Amino acid sequence: MPDKLTPSYKSPAMDAFLKHKLGIDRHAAIASLTCSSCEGTVDPDSLSEIDLREYRISGWCPTCAAKLFGG
Repeated sequence: MPDKLTPSYKSPAMDAFLKHKLGIDRHAAIASLTCSSCEGTVDPDSLSEIDLREYRISGWCPTCAAKLFGG
């Protein structure tokens, strides 16, 4: 099982696209415990399993993910 702070796998092309076109470096955000959208601090120990899974996928905090997904 991967470490809870290991970014989920994306193809190198997808990571490059996100970084180049959208300015999102989710690897750097997760490594620094920040949100790749709002740049707020993220405490992984306070995240639910679903929020932690989304953070590993997108690097977004629960607030930003909820805004995106309408939650």
